[in-house]
Amino acid sequence: MGKPLTNTSNLTNTTNYEKTQVVYGIDNVIARAIERWRNTEEKMDSCIDKLQPKLLVTDKMLFPELLDLIKKDIRTRTIFEITEENVFYIRELLRLVKSNGDNKHIIRHLDNVVGNFSISDEKIFQSHVMGDLSVPNKNNNDIKTEKEQKKSGFSSVPDCSPQCILSNFKAFVEQQQNIFELMWEKAIPAEQRIREIEQGIEPGVIETIKDKEEIQNLSFSLLESANKEILVIFSTANEFHRQKGAGFFKVIKKVQEIRPWIKIYVLTPKDNEIEGEIKSNQDFFSFDIVFIEPLQRVSVLVVDKRYSLTVELKDDTKQQPSIDAIGLASYSNSPPTVLSYISVFETLRKQTELLKNLKHHDKIQQEFINIAAHELRNPIQPILGLSNHLMNRKGRDREERELLETINKNAKRLQRLTESILDVTKIESKSLKLHKEKSNLNNLVLDNVKNYKNFIDKSKNITFEYNNFNKDIVIEADKNRISQVITNLISNSIKFIDKKGDISITINKRKETNGENKKDVVVISIKDNGIGIDKEIMPKLFTKFTTKSFQGTGLGLFISKNIIEAHGGRIWAENNNNDGKGALFSFSLPI
Repeated sequence: MGKPLTNTSNLTNTTNYEKTQVVYGIDNVIARAIERWRNTEEKMDSCIDKLQPKLLVTDKMLFPELLDLIKKDIRTRTIFEITEENVFYIRELLRLVKSNGDNKHIIRHLDNVVGNFSISDEKIFQSHVMGDLSVPNKNNNDIKTEKEQKKSGFSSVPDCSPQCILSNFKAFVEQQQNIFELMWEKAIPAEQRIREIEQGIEPGVIETIKDKEEIQNLSFSLLESANKEILVIFSTANEFHRQKGAGFFKVIKKVQEIRPWIKIYVLTPKDNEIEGEIKSNQDFFSFDIVFIEPLQRVSVLVVDKRYSLTVELKDDTKQQPSIDAIGLASYSNSPPTVLSYISVFETLRKQTELLKNLKHHDKIQQEFINIAAHELRNPIQPILGLSNHLMNRKGRDREERELLETINKNAKRLQRLTESILDVTKIESKSLKLHKEKSNLNNLVLDNVKNYKNFIDKSKNITFEYNNFNKDIVIEADKNRISQVITNLISNSIKFIDKKGDISITINKRKETNGENKKDVVVISIKDNGIGIDKEIMPKLFTKFTTKSFQGTGLGLFISKNIIEAHGGRIWAENNNNDGKGALFSFSLPI
């Protein structure tokens, strides 16, 4: 068991009251440490600075006691600060722990551990300050209680003297146990820290920087240190211009000339100036630049997948080259942090490429649909013309007339489909043009209803009701396009009325607020008592291809919305609340 202990007293023998002791001298400090190891019954938690691993492994008095401690049937958790200087001794401690063949002894690493302390069985706290052991100490064997310390004070003890503080004050021990638990959560496995040392990986650091010049200089220093890869994300086009003015790209160019193998990738929003400058100066910008959408005001620099610098953009209105636009910055060499920014970079780059491909695909698709719709339109006109001509000729029997009516009806349906497809392509290519003229809205509604009545299925009995049509309202709008909207909404109502139903059309003038401005509008409402709008499609009612019916394509409401918004109005829909049946579609137009 090693050398017998002298000049010691066990706090556990005085369990009737709480007590604190301070011990001086290397012999007494080591003796108290050994005593705690021997007397621990269930668990011991320890935090040990970077100087002590060597002492644990090489001291002739401590090492045998350490072996006995490892063999005891207790749990230990130990935090070391593992460095290049003590890693050899930590490996030896790990070997001893693993040779015991159980998982009761765990070792972790934490940076900047100062001092040494342990907690035995959550009852006894012991703290060691070893000091400089090369300086002689006259008070080596002094043992002073808390009471004696109050009399003499600590000033009589040299700063270099090894000290040991022991306490069984319950509140104090609990506090120190909580501190240890917090440290334990932040600590990393010893094996991980040893691998970092072997691979030359620096301890993870996350630092907030406030000084603007320091931030700018750090970004240049990181660029100059690059050896493999540079990743840059600018959040706005203005930030690109400011950094160019500050010399950011000159530093990149210099690094590229010295180390031509370095891969450099830049993501930035663009403006006309950036695009033109890059095209005209390709020798200077001889690296990959991908144009992205503007981001939240944070720019990112990642170098060699080891260092990251994120910079807050405080004021994007500042002109180049101004560091006043810079806010706080965060520097890190922590692998998880750096890898997260690399992941953001790769995600942005892939999304941008995907969006570019989708836009190209969408353009080709729109061109194809446009051509197809035009090609369909050409044969429809003669089909309609010939079928009308044959229907009007005398001498047709009933069967022939019904067949011609079927041909004519489906030709008109195909005509409406091709017109809808062409309208969608115009809307999406932003080429929808309006030919505005003054029109009587009342007459426009009545004429459209009258014309549409001819196309209503004869099996349906639909009654129309008109409200507030006693006073004429004149609007300035594209007459044909507004007629298209009215027809679409009436068609929609009729489609969802089973056999018999009512459709009421109401016109109201009112004022609408747009920010601080009020404007006069007319609201046209079309109400029916059909099955109403399905709750599932209500949120996307005015988007393309939204339908739960086998009739129609789901384009009518999308086209109507864009026509009304092009006139400066808006369109909306809701289910009827009063009787619980049917839907109400409304749209407004400025007057």
